[in-house]
Amino acid sequence: MTSVVTRVASVHYDERPHEWRAVYDPRGYSQLADDVVTPPPAGSPAWVRGHRTIVVSEHPYDPASAELTPMLLVAVTTGHGAAYFREVDHGTVTGWITSNPIPIPAAPKLAFVGQGWSDFPPAAVLTTDQLRALVAEYLATGRRPASVQWQESEWVQ
Repeated sequence: MTSVVTRVASVHYDERPHEWRAVYDPRGYSQLADDVVTPPPAGSPAWVRGHRTIVVSEHPYDPASAELTPMLLVAVTTGHGAAYFREVDHGTVTGWITSNPIPIPAAPKLAFVGQGWSDFPPAAVLTTDQLRALVAEYLATGRRPASVQWQESEWVQ
């Protein structure tokens, strides 16, 4: 008997504080990637940073067990975004941020943490198309996407 492993993509949008969206069917991942890179509404409260936390696992995401869960955090604004990937290997946590080999001139500031005390470096900012490809790859594989370059992060979330 062959066992089929079903992966679940769970996403939290910071402008929807009490909602986790779970997508069980990989056919919905393309639409989910489009949703993830869509910036929050213009009239969002000041605490909204355009963060989307994405977890791909065999079970729906449980925020109570978040610390040792691999995840992708995406910060989006109109036309741009940046990403952070948390990798967990035998209890050791490593953080990675996107690295754009051709930095965008006058790249927008994107908050790295929800409290806003730290921003992604300008060289981490990607175009929306690059970000969409990165998110689609993560949704398909559950691993750190190879479609972009990464640098180790000095902060781990």
